[in-house]
Amino acid sequence: MLLLRTSVAFLALAGGLATGCATVDGDPPAVFPEPSARAAAAFMRGSLMHRRGQLEPAAEAYAEAARLDPDSAELQLYLATVWGEMGDRGRALEHVGRAGELAPDDPRVMELSAEIFLGTGRSERGIDLLRSLLDSGEISESGSLRLFRAYFERGDLTGVERVLLRMIEKAPDDPRPRLLLGSSYEQFGQTDRAEAVYREALEREPAEPEFYDRLSQLLARAGDADAEFEVLERKLALEPDDPYALERISDLYEQRDRTEQSVDLLEKLVGERSTAPLHPSLLRAYVRLGQHYYAQERFADAAALFESAARGARASENMNGMYLALFLLGAVYSDSERAPQALRALERIPPEALQFAEAQRIMAWIFETQGEFERALDAARRALDSGQDARLHGVFLAGLLQRGGDLDSAVSVMNGLISRFPEDEDLLYDLGVLYGEAGDRERALDLMQQVLARNRDHSGALNYVGYTWAERGERLAEAEGLIRRAIELEPDDGNITDSLGWVLYQRGLQQTANGHGEAALASFLQAVEQLERAHSQLERPDPVIVWHLGDAYRSVARFEDALRSYEEALQLGPEEEDAEKIRVQIEELRLHLSGGTPGVAP
Repeated sequence: MLLLRTSVAFLALAGGLATGCATVDGDPPAVFPEPSARAAAAFMRGSLMHRRGQLEPAAEAYAEAARLDPDSAELQLYLATVWGEMGDRGRALEHVGRAGELAPDDPRVMELSAEIFLGTGRSERGIDLLRSLLDSGEISESGSLRLFRAYFERGDLTGVERVLLRMIEKAPDDPRPRLLLGSSYEQFGQTDRAEAVYREALEREPAEPEFYDRLSQLLARAGDADAEFEVLERKLALEPDDPYALERISDLYEQRDRTEQSVDLLEKLVGERSTAPLHPSLLRAYVRLGQHYYAQERFADAAALFESAARGARASENMNGMYLALFLLGAVYSDSERAPQALRALERIPPEALQFAEAQRIMAWIFETQGEFERALDAARRALDSGQDARLHGVFLAGLLQRGGDLDSAVSVMNGLISRFPEDEDLLYDLGVLYGEAGDRERALDLMQQVLARNRDHSGALNYVGYTWAERGERLAEAEGLIRRAIELEPDDGNITDSLGWVLYQRGLQQTANGHGEAALASFLQAVEQLERAHSQLERPDPVIVWHLGDAYRSVARFEDALRSYEEALQLGPEEEDAEKIRVQIEELRLHLSGGTPGVAP
């Protein structure tokens, strides 16, 4: 007697108790007919134990039910399932074989048998059963999906196509088989065929959002930004508030240097959510929009977004996201001169975080500006000891030590780095800069020459040597040659352009002293041109470069421009020694412009 004739009431009761057993299409398997109350009771006792994970008692109960109803194929499959879960393949396959003898042509029994064969290492037998059902058209959806997975796991693309195309033929309006077919082609490296599947699916179902996502992601991996952009715009027309499309199009705008459009989309995505609990999927959007605001110096807006991002990441236990948000929050507060808030944020970043060393370095800088030199050194040492970017943080620590007057320790740190990274010529350069800032220009120049001996195209060393000679008013022709070579290497570097302007200015001074007035004027005019160019190349004005520009304006009698440059340089906060010199020049120019004195030209 087969299960298909079992009473509806009994099936409902037994099926509700048999959760966890093999199923087809999500429905509980049919249960044996009711030959006796003892068989039914034994089955229900077994299914209850099976649900609880009590496998051996469940097997005993199922076996008792099967003894009382020996013609039930599905009871044999329950026994096979529980023995398979206990790891006894032999006994599992024994009961599968018995079920096949009892119901050799029953599709449901064949599917359940195939599932057990596949789960017990008899994959060929399981595939054969499912393939025969596929060919006869008697396979269920779940059976088709199991056969698809089996083919996929074997790397059999032909078998995968066979199953999924049959599913598409049977249910042409169901998007799932097409999604599986497209993703299978992707997995097997058939990206052109995957794209064709997704595009055909969109023609059939233009309102199905997942096809837009799959196609756009495929195009992104292929590097076809234009095609990806077009697909995402179509999706936005369908779903104007779709988070993925908004964020990804924002990325594409940013890649094309269309920052304003990128920010507009991020603002639409974030919208009024910035004051509400953050959904984990929006963390990246909050961070990116905050970074844009940060770059625009909209510090309050950036801080609000980073605060929300940190809270949201913590709530969703995304610790890496929280550490990133805290780091950016600390950086914003630091740049907006809110040191206590910056320190509170940065102190929450633990040593295991990727941002730990950089957070410590910012903290060291804050402590130094506050005059807490020992705390600054402690933070800088923690940054170096973390092992994260030892070169960067070692150079920072050396600079901090030098600024604190401990040149020997600074040099020791730098020499340690040079020993660790002997091929890194930039460390020799950094050591030279360190000596220069400590006032030992001869040692600095010697190290720069060592750098150039290793790499004649080191733009930093070329510029350093050339500018040092220009400052001294010596070897100006050689200095100009070095600096022009550096400009060839770094044409947009405002600091190097300033060096060229300063060489030309110094040449003009020498020509003036030697009585070559016309040549001097030509040199001064060239100096003005280069220094104006240097000023325009910097994102943020530099007090020394603006001061140089003031001197150049003064040399060609552009006194009002010179005065404005000196006043700007003073407002930019130069070193106090330089500031005092600039104040004197400002007073001289004001006096001259008021008619009080001539003789302010160089």
